[in-house]
Amino acid sequence: VAMAALAPPSSEATKLAEAVAEHLPESLQHIVAHFVRSSAPLCFSQLIGALPRLALYVASSNDNVAAVAAAIEAGAAIRVGVYEALPIASGLGYVAVVSILLEAGADVYACQDTALRWASGGGHAAVVSLLLGNGADVHTGGDVSLCAASVGGHAAVVPLLLEAGADVHANNGDALHWASA
Repeated sequence: VAMAALAPPSSEATKLAEAVAEHLPESLQHIVAHFVRSSAPLCFSQLIGALPRLALYVASSNDNVAAVAAAIEAGAAIRVGVYEALPIASGLGYVAVVSILLEAGADVYACQDTALRWASGGGHAAVVSLLLGNGADVHTGGDVSLCAASVGGHAAVVPLLLEAGADVHANNGDALHWASA
């Protein structure tokens, strides 16, 4: 497709870019503003496609509940890979953000329950409880979430995982080994 044949971005796309961009860090806001002003159709459409996901990632990693909601409303994909919103927010212990993401359909099973593993390893008992309540599997990866909590010495998380059925003997008793180290 020749560049001349591409239409400039629609006013709806421009509005979406501006709405999502307001929740991004200032440096990224400047990049969005440049694309909006330049009306470079191909680049602009690629940027528009990535903006909600980028906004969701940034908002989730900064505990910005309003921005998470705006990114989801703008169409951010929430059911994707390991370095995405749910595992990031879980690993940082952001209960409100994790709750919003789960309500919007985030997959607690994504990437072998990475969210549960990262929340356990970070010692975030409230997030671990929330994830378990939404079906996270303590047995994924050989009960690696229990190992992660044990390595970190997170006494508030270990009982939650054990109550959910985690096996202290999985992975040759790694959780017991790390708890006693």
